[in-house]
Amino acid sequence: VYKDKIDDEINTLMTGALENPNEEITATMDKIQTSFHCCGVKGPDDYKGNVPASCKEGQEVYVQGCLSVFSAFLKRN
Repeated sequence: VYKDKIDDEINTLMTGALENPNEEITATMDKIQTSFHCCGVKGPDDYKGNVPASCKEGQEVYVQGCLSVFSAFLKRN
């Protein structure tokens, strides 16, 4: 039942983090992006051309958004 609300909650939190970043939120997003090989909420376009290093492996930018990757991880656990 609660798993159905995960996407909405994560979307709200991550979108808010991108719109109103602070040092702690940025560090958390960097960890998520690095660990899950994802970028932004829905993809790298969320950063409007200013993609952070945590969204990349070398010059390769992660194309999958973190919302789908992270919520799938939480639903499995």
